[in-house]
Amino acid sequence: MGKFIPNAPKPLFEKPPFFEDIKASDVPGRRTEKKVSVLQGEVVEILGKLGAVGVYFLDGTFEGEPRRYGFTVNFTVQTIPARIDVAALPLRSDTNKDRALAQALFLLRNRLEAQYYAAAYEPGVIPLLPYLIGAGGQTVNEAFLESQVLPMLKDGA
Repeated sequence: MGKFIPNAPKPLFEKPPFFEDIKASDVPGRRTEKKVSVLQGEVVEILGKLGAVGVYFLDGTFEGEPRRYGFTVNFTVQTIPARIDVAALPLRSDTNKDRALAQALFLLRNRLEAQYYAAAYEPGVIPLLPYLIGAGGQTVNEAFLESQVLPMLKDGA
C-alpha cells in the first residue's frame, strides 16, 4: 500500500446563509445590540492584548455575489504588517447592514478573545500568525489556501 495523501482543507462555508434567514440560535451575535463602533473598540482592545499595534479598520464590500459588506482590520505585530478580513453575512436588503456588520465584529471579537485565553494553555502559540502579511502581500492564511503547502510541510518533511 502506498503513502496516504490527505485531501486539502476547504472552507467550511462555501455559501454562507443570508443574514435575514438566520435565527439568533443559528449564529452567535445575531441579536447583539452593541454599536459597530463599540465592537470595533473591543476588537482593538483584544488585539492590543495579543501584541498588535496601530490597529485601524477599512470598511467596504467584498467581491462576488451576493455582495458582502465588511472590513479589513489592519495592524502590526512586531514590525510585521497584518490583516484580518471580516465579511458580514450577505444581505437581501441594506436595511440590516449595521446589524450584519455588528454580528461579524461580535464573532471576530469572540474569536480573538478565545485566542488570547488559548495562549495561556498552549505554550508557544502565536495567535496572530495566520494574519501576518508576507512579501507577496498575502496573509499566511491566504498563502496556504492558494498553495496548499506550508514550507515546513513541503515534500512530507
